[in-house]
Formats: sequence, structure tokens, C-alpha cells
Amino acid sequence: MEIVNIILAVLSIAFGGICLVTPRYALGALSLRTDGANDGLSEIRGASGGAFVLLAAVALVVSHPAAWVMMGVHYAGAALGRGVSIVLDAAGSPKMWIYFGIEVVFAAWLISANLVGAF
Repeated sequence: MEIVNIILAVLSIAFGGICLVTPRYALGALSLRTDGANDGLSEIRGASGGAFVLLAAVALVVSHPAAWVMMGVHYAGAALGRGVSIVLDAAGSPKMWIYFGIEVVFAAWLISANLVGAF
């Protein structure tokens, strides 16, 4: 069970690191554009980069079920936002469904596998 948590944390750090270090690449991979201002780069670095990197790193270091659950809650929030966008913004491209599925799977595992020992 712990090995799956660790794998998900490492993947989160890797994908978050891409957003943190190379936001223009991440924007392209997500089919996003800036309007010429750098605010979009800051948003990708912060919300999709730094937040995921730090949350996963802390979960790895602390290695307590509550930390893994909170990482799962973070993924659940990402899935919620993406799901709302798929419905309300008609943003249901195959790529968005894949990202949504990944977020749901990560959230489901991290919460269900760790909730009992978290509190």
C-alpha cells in the first residue's frame, strides 16, 4: 500500500515539476495560451506546479496517512474543477477526460487507502 502512495507522490512531483520549471511547455501540453501577459505562467507555476510539488514532497517526508489523504483531497479538488469545466464549458476533449480520470484515480486511491489510519 505504501509503495503506491510513494509512486503517486513521485509522479505528482514530476508532473508538478514540469509545470513549475517549464510552464510554457505545460501550457502547450494542456492546450492553454496566454494573452501576452505573464499571469498565465504564474498561475501554471503556482496552482499546477508548486502546489502539487510541495504537497507531494511533504506527504513523502511525513509519510503519515493524514498527509496522503490531504494529497488525495487536493486531487479530488482538481477533478471537481475539471469535471465542472467539462460540463459547463464543454471542455470534454479526450485529453481532458484522461486528465480527469487520472485525478479521480489518484484521489480515490489516496483517500480510500489511507483514511482509516489518518485520524
